[in-house]
Amino acid sequence: MTALPDIFSELNADQVKLLRVIYGPAREAGCWPNWRWVDGSYSGQTGKDARDVLRSLPIVWPVSSQFQRYGLVKYVEQDPREDTEMRLTVAAALHLPEFRKVGKNFVRILQVLIEQSMYPPRDPFKVEPLVITNVELWEKHRIPINPVLDRLMPDLLWGEPMNFTNGTGRAPGASNWQLTLNREGLRRVQEVKDLRGYVETVVAWVQRIPDHLERAVVVAAPAAAPRLAPLIVPQSNYINKALIGRLEAVQAVAKWNLKKLLQLLLELNENYASENVYACHALLRAILDHVPPVFGQKTFGSVIDQYGWGRTDKKYMKRLEEFRAQADDALHRQIRPREDILDFHDLPPRAWVNRLLDEAVAVLETETSEV
Repeated sequence: MTALPDIFSELNADQVKLLRVIYGPAREAGCWPNWRWVDGSYSGQTGKDARDVLRSLPIVWPVSSQFQRYGLVKYVEQDPREDTEMRLTVAAALHLPEFRKVGKNFVRILQVLIEQSMYPPRDPFKVEPLVITNVELWEKHRIPINPVLDRLMPDLLWGEPMNFTNGTGRAPGASNWQLTLNREGLRRVQEVKDLRGYVETVVAWVQRIPDHLERAVVVAAPAAAPRLAPLIVPQSNYINKALIGRLEAVQAVAKWNLKKLLQLLLELNENYASENVYACHALLRAILDHVPPVFGQKTFGSVIDQYGWGRTDKKYMKRLEEFRAQADDALHRQIRPREDILDFHDLPPRAWVNRLLDEAVAVLETETSEV
């Protein structure tokens, strides 16, 4: 039997302390702290470098760099900035006693969502979003009310690698939320019975090649050359294919003409796969300018300010707004003697853009279900 990855090994005291510092504000306020606070708090309490401890935490690496790593702490950037939001993953519940109850209840809720996702739709001729609310979870399914879990659950369900939800919604200032379930993600964990079993399943999924990667055909080497193992080349997409599929499914009944948006997304994926840096910048800028009416707004800035984003998602949207200046750089900076410094890796993380589109699709699906 293959040994379990280090993510299951016992942590040292410094590592547990860092997890505890990160969880503190979430436990009290239901929001994850930023790196500046974590760094200052940890260093102030221990006199040690928080960044060194963060880097020492175990990580499960995916087969391709196009996919996110999985560890005990989740943060968007490769190396956190001062305003980076630091979040614990469900795997951290294996190591932090005060977070363990959240992890166990997460698995209980997951089992309810899996059961919900197995029910056949009411209409055999219409695809409707599968939605569940926190009120249903607490009242109908008798999961004990836990204020911390209630505040953190949408983030945990959306943030885990398998994407158990296609979208979350909470009106500004409201206490209730709803989740649009992703049946494909839930299907991958339908055999999970407990917290450790969940983490083992996630680790196994992260470490194997996802279903949508294609194996490249490799030309046989000359007889004199050593025999090489077949190469695996990821056919990467910037925009999640499942999101494009949902957009295609809703276009026939949506009040908006989605043809241009779909074409922009498809062209972005094609240029991303070819690493065409300037085309990607231009297409992404066009998408940001194209979607505001779906949210009832005229500009992307208004989408950020007026739509009821969660705390994390609003940070993503603000980063995309900052990207607009970079896109202007790619499109409008004139020729000069020096080489241009923009490259392919300067594109925003895909998670930010997919979250925007995920929410746009959820809005469209909700509108059509109300018709």
